[in-house]
Amino acid sequence: MSTKNQYTPSSSTSGGNPVDSRILSFFTTFYAASDNPKSIEEWTNEYFKDDAQLTMGTKKAQGSDEILALRKANWAGPVKTRNHIIHQIYPFGTGPKDGLDVFLNGIVEYGLHNGKTVTLEWSAKAVFVEDSTAAHGIKFSFYHVYLDSAPLTAAAQG
Repeated sequence: MSTKNQYTPSSSTSGGNPVDSRILSFFTTFYAASDNPKSIEEWTNEYFKDDAQLTMGTKKAQGSDEILALRKANWAGPVKTRNHIIHQIYPFGTGPKDGLDVFLNGIVEYGLHNGKTVTLEWSAKAVFVEDSTAAHGIKFSFYHVYLDSAPLTAAAQG
């Protein structure tokens, strides 16, 4: 039986670098938590270093407190549900920890409180650091999501 679902990214390679298996496992649970409004604290504490930098579209946060506040605000707005689907993940980098920097892309379907549904494409750059206290042995030190939120804003207002 396959364990692949929408949270399991395709295992791609870049320049012969395979995706670190910890990263594949990380993203599987990260996006499941991301789509669960009851997992806000888990999403912040389990997946981000205390001093991590997060950018989602035009919103920026530095450190656990700001990341938690940003995440709470994301769920307090017009979005009622989220459903992420990961298409591809690509490792890159030239440092001693090659493969711990990745680029990924996919789609996210937003269900709004007004009953509308909006599906958007997104991409992200993620930089991981080793963390022996984390469930997957790694956490984000940097995570930047590239997303055009204009269609979401328009649907929420209309």
